[in-house]
Amino acid sequence: DGDDGPVQGGQDSAARTETKTEQGKTGRRKALPELGFCLRCGTEIPFDLRRPYCGSDYRSWARFKNEEYEEKHCHACGEEHATSMAKPVCISCYRKYRGALSAAG
Repeated sequence: DGDDGPVQGGQDSAARTETKTEQGKTGRRKALPELGFCLRCGTEIPFDLRRPYCGSDYRSWARFKNEEYEEKHCHACGEEHATSMAKPVCISCYRKYRGALSAAG
């Protein structure tokens, strides 16, 4: 029984290392997408961090300009995630586009 523990631990460790390496490679300086999604309704729109809403939802947001107001969609992938004007992309997309987002912001 004691012999099985270290072998399994070593395999798990190798699998975790491989995953981290693959994620690291995909996250480097990936160009921002040309198309994005409205934070509120998820409609496809041009990717623009200064205006991550469709026209009607931007006008609605602009009345209050609450940058922390919780929205429903990631501006980059369009999937349902808690986002806001202050943080318009989900954590996955942030990691994926980190270098490009830093340069754009």
